[in-house]
Amino acid sequence: MGNRDALLAGAKRCLTEKGYARTTVRDLATAANVSMAAIGYHFGSREALLNAALIEANEEWGEALAKTLQVETPPDASPAERFELIWQRVCSADKLRRVYLAPAAEFTPTPDAGDDAVRRRHGLARPYVLHVGGYDAHKNVGTLIDAFDRAQLGDHDLVVVAAQSDADAALRASWTQLACAPRLHCIEAEAHELPALYRGATAFVNPSRWESFGFQLVEAMATGTPLLAARRTAIPEIVGDAAMLFEPSSPVELAALLRIVTTDAALREDLRARGLRRATAFDWTTVADETVDAYRRAIGAKGRA
Repeated sequence: MGNRDALLAGAKRCLTEKGYARTTVRDLATAANVSMAAIGYHFGSREALLNAALIEANEEWGEALAKTLQVETPPDASPAERFELIWQRVCSADKLRRVYLAPAAEFTPTPDAGDDAVRRRHGLARPYVLHVGGYDAHKNVGTLIDAFDRAQLGDHDLVVVAAQSDADAALRASWTQLACAPRLHCIEAEAHELPALYRGATAFVNPSRWESFGFQLVEAMATGTPLLAARRTAIPEIVGDAAMLFEPSSPVELAALLRIVTTDAALREDLRARGLRRATAFDWTTVADETVDAYRRAIGAKGRA
C-alpha cells in the first residue's frame, strides 16, 4: 500500500473514531504511519484528505447505513456536517439534502444614511477589523484576540460583536491585560445595526473551528467586506475563492494575514469583488425552492414505504 492509499485508509479510521472536526493533521499522519509532510505532498491539506476519505466512506458505508437508519433530518447539511450526521447515526446518506441559506436583504454594500450614527453609537471612530459571533469555545475568539495583539496594528481597532454573559466574563476580563486592550471593543449590537458594522469594517474575520454554514460569512460577502476565514469544516465550501483562509489554531498565521489585509488596498478590493460575486450564490428564492423539493422527496419516499 502506497502512502496515498495509507493516508486514505487512515483518514477513514480517524473519521469513524473521532469525526471530521476533531481529526488533526497529526492524527492523520499517525493513523497512516507516515510523516505529516506526506499529507501536503499527496493531498495539499488536511481538509482535502478528509474530504477524499469522506467521499470514499460515503460510497462504502452509505448503502449499509441507509438500510439501518430511518431518521429524517432538516435538508441543510454541508459535506462536512453530512459526514458528522451519518457517522453519528443521526441520518442515513440517502435522506440528506444540502440547502444553502442566504443573508437578509439589508446586507448590501450600499451605504445607508444611518451607518455613521451606528458606528458612533458604539464608539467606533477609527478603522477596525470586525468579528460577529459568540464566545463559545468552538468560535475560537481567543485566537483572533491573540492574533490581533501580535499583529500590532496601531492604526486599527478590533470589534467583537457578541452577546455577553457571566459565563464569558472571565475570558473578556483576561484580555484587558493585553497590549491591544485599548483598541479592543467587545460590544453587543442590535440585529438592524449589523449591516452598518460590516460595511464600515476594513475586514471581517471568522476564526471558528466548526461551522455547518456560517451566516456571518455570507453577510460579510454580501456587504462587500473583505473576508479572512478559518480553513475548517464547511467554511471553505461556503466562501469559495472569496476569502483568505488560515489555520484556526495559528495566531501567528492570522496575525500575518491581518497585517497584509489592513495595508494592501488592492487586495481588499479584490476580496470585496470576489465576495460580492460569491454572495450571489445565496438567495432565498433558491432556499425556498430547494427546501420544498427536499420535503416533496421525503413525502414521496414515505408514500412508497
